[in-house]
Amino acid sequence: MSISKKAAMCSLIEKKAGFTIKSSADFSRLAELIAMQTKEYVSETTLKRLFGYIEGWQNPRPGVWNILSRFVGFTNEDAFCKAYGLDPEAISGVVTVDSLPASELHDGAEVELRWYPDRYLRTRYAKDGIFEILEAQNTRLQAGGRFHTDCFIAGDALLLNPYYPPNTDETESTPILYEIGRTGGIEFTVEA
Repeated sequence: MSISKKAAMCSLIEKKAGFTIKSSADFSRLAELIAMQTKEYVSETTLKRLFGYIEGWQNPRPGVWNILSRFVGFTNEDAFCKAYGLDPEAISGVVTVDSLPASELHDGAEVELRWYPDRYLRTRYAKDGIFEILEAQNTRLQAGGRFHTDCFIAGDALLLNPYYPPNTDETESTPILYEIGRTGGIEFTVEA
């Protein structure tokens, strides 16, 4: 199974730092550690976005990837990517990991989703790629909400397109584009 660039980097950063990064104080400590060891600065906010602690991750400028790569022991981003068989410029490719197309589910099938750090959804497949949220933990998504997706891919982020919060009429409300699993992707299990 392949690993995403972000997931590989986050794993290496935690290993290099010597502690699990899960609180705001951890990001402050990590930013200081990176600055001490590389003599360059990566903001706490950028690190929080990288690890999915806050939303808004965009692929940062190459300089950030280079700093992080040096921190974990590589000369630059290219060396890091080559070591993990990643293409820093890749924007498409064949899915080679576990995937679950919605079209393979029967109506009423339940799919459980987990993603970093401790987020959880239990959903029920309705039809035509529509899923109803039955249970939500540690996420802004809510039980009773609905979303559409065509496929779940293990280790990748999942785009809910669209997501409708509970008690909204799809014909009268603006759909929300929502992404889960930005760091490390999602894990899924299917209950018959």
